[in-house]
Amino acid sequence: MTVYALYVRGWDRIDQRQKTPLPNEHELDVDVQWRPAWKAMNGLWLRARYAHVEQYGKPGHTIQDFRLIANYDFSLF
Repeated sequence: MTVYALYVRGWDRIDQRQKTPLPNEHELDVDVQWRPAWKAMNGLWLRARYAHVEQYGKPGHTIQDFRLIANYDFSLF
């Protein structure tokens, strides 16, 4: 199992086209990955991802994203 978290904070950004300030923001990302060691499940890879983004200022908003991903490796030929 692999787990990681990432935190990023951005501030004082400027819109290059309009030369106006953009909202400050911070983002938290968490990722959990699991590849079962059982022979019967060889090739299976499960992953859960969560992201939380908050913007401060005008306009400001919050984004939350949660994803469950299942991958399976197999040979076609």
